Amino acid sequence: MTPAFFPSILPVCQQQFNDCAIASIATLTSTPYHDVAHLKAAALSPDGLFQHQIVEILKRLGYRSTNRRRFDLHEDVGILTTVYPKSQHVVVLWNGIIYDPDDGLMWEADVFLTAEKVRASVLTV
Repeated sequence: MTPAFFPSILPVCQQQFNDCAIASIATLTSTPYHDVAHLKAAALSPDGLFQHQIVEILKRLGYRSTNRRRFDLHEDVGILTTVYPKSQHVVVLWNGIIYDPDDGLMWEADVFLTAEKVRASVLTV
């Protein structure tokens, strides 16, 4: 993603049950939550934002990004989509650490995936 992300992050928590992507974008780009929420392409669906909407918001913020299915949980930085049996959730991946905007906790990536019983699906970088 260009320009480069800042070397530290200021965590932003979700304000609604379906805005994990907005909070993750705000966290990773150090952009105020309300500025990111204002950029969403359309009304937030009950399922939140789709991958292409995340990329579009990042583009509007000045970042070139792409979705990757192959990534290194311990080395890469980006917005990680995780898959539960019947839903998805977006978190921030930062060099082996996951920030979960739902509860504001930071986890080691492997511990998060095991504890939450989810799999890492797509990384937007």
